[in-house]
Amino acid sequence: MGMIEQIRIAAMGEGEDEYTAPPARILDLAVIGEDADIDIYDTDPAGKTLDKPAFSVRVPARSLAIALNAAIEESNQS
Repeated sequence: MGMIEQIRIAAMGEGEDEYTAPPARILDLAVIGEDADIDIYDTDPAGKTLDKPAFSVRVPARSLAIALNAAIEESNQS
């Protein structure tokens, strides 16, 4: 059985109020062991990510899971 190596999520660009195709920004998420690495890349008009991330952060994977669970619970209550 294979592993999920990368998750890519489209995100709105700066000052945008709707999603576009190709997306203006891409969020890369990698969870390795106890760490979660999150990188946000701006894209060119063809949707290709630029070489360096516009934003990067490493957080404990457990904290990421707690935050995602809280967001899901909040959206289910709406």
